[in-house]
Amino acid sequence: MAEGRDAVYLYLERMADRQVLGEPDLYLDEQIGRLVVIDEIQLLPNLFKALRGQIDRRRRVGHRTGQFLLLDRRQTRYCTRAPSPWLDG
Repeated sequence: MAEGRDAVYLYLERMADRQVLGEPDLYLDEQIGRLVVIDEIQLLPNLFKALRGQIDRRRRVGHRTGQFLLLDRRQTRYCTRAPSPWLDG
């Protein structure tokens, strides 16, 4: 992760981290200004809808890139081959 940058790391194989995202918009709204790293994103595929909404709302107020880092051990297609603007943030 970026040194000196405020970040939060969620490992979705941990039940506690999955529970934090039970209400994803509430939790992610509290994390504005921090890098949110979500590891094992494939375990919560419905989270992509919430992330897209978060990205869209944040763009409207001037946030651009570097908000989320999504990791998937199976493959990296979610992050590197996502068609813009699907998860462009």
